[in-house]
Amino acid sequence: MDLCGGGSAPLMFFIERMKEYGLGMVGLNLATWAVWRRCPLSEWQAQLLKKFHPPAAFDGAFISHYAKKYVSINLSRATWGKIIYVYMVAIVIVALML
Repeated sequence: MDLCGGGSAPLMFFIERMKEYGLGMVGLNLATWAVWRRCPLSEWQAQLLKKFHPPAAFDGAFISHYAKKYVSINLSRATWGKIIYVYMVAIVIVALML
């Protein structure tokens, strides 16, 4: 959900019809973080990896795993959650101002 909402958010500035989709995805993402404190898609991915491809399975958040793996950034799940939350709120505010 993070990548769908976060990845689609900048498109709201360039493609008018993406505004509703982007705001919807950001809103859905913020709601899942507010209710469950995690992205349900990350949990689903982890379960599928453990079941079908155990060598690729990892514990923790999707973004923290790949940030650590590819760019050596090691932050906690809570820190990544705050970063994503602030980013998405800022994108929504800017998108609503346009």
